[in-house]
Amino acid sequence: MEVWLVAQLVGVLALVFSVLIYQVPKRRDMLLMRVAASSTFVIHFALLQAWTGSLLNGVAAVRTAIFRERTRKKWAASYAWLYGFLAVAWLVTWLTWDGWKSLLPLFGLTVGTIGYWVKNPTRIRLLNLSVSPAWFWYDYIVGSYPGMIVEIFITASILVGIWRFDIKKQKENKEIN
Repeated sequence: MEVWLVAQLVGVLALVFSVLIYQVPKRRDMLLMRVAASSTFVIHFALLQAWTGSLLNGVAAVRTAIFRERTRKKWAASYAWLYGFLAVAWLVTWLTWDGWKSLLPLFGLTVGTIGYWVKNPTRIRLLNLSVSPAWFWYDYIVGSYPGMIVEIFITASILVGIWRFDIKKQKENKEIN
């Protein structure tokens, strides 16, 4: 019981980082929050012995740290990173296979990888909107209550971010012109 409680508390910390991702206007800041959230989820899922989720979050943390440098460092802009992380995600899923439920975080990481590869924050928000349902059901299956709450908050946070930075600004820009 104690390990389960610690896992849930670590998950709450990951929840805080996750909600903040979509409430910052700049891509680099979004990705920094994503690194923090993914790193925290590595520990959370490991404590739950949900190895696919844990290791795919580790892949996500490294991926996001590298993608964060994509616009500033030439070495990080290579498409080899995109395809390499997708390949590693599929390999990790195969190595940690725990039945069909392992496909849920794989889908999430695959779409998330593509989403975080793009440079446009609007596209990041739109692509990542489809990631939450897959992770929600994985969280439910493995007993990650903070993870389920994270996915609800992330979905709401993405929608708020879309409103604040995409729809509202677009309306304001049309009014100015």
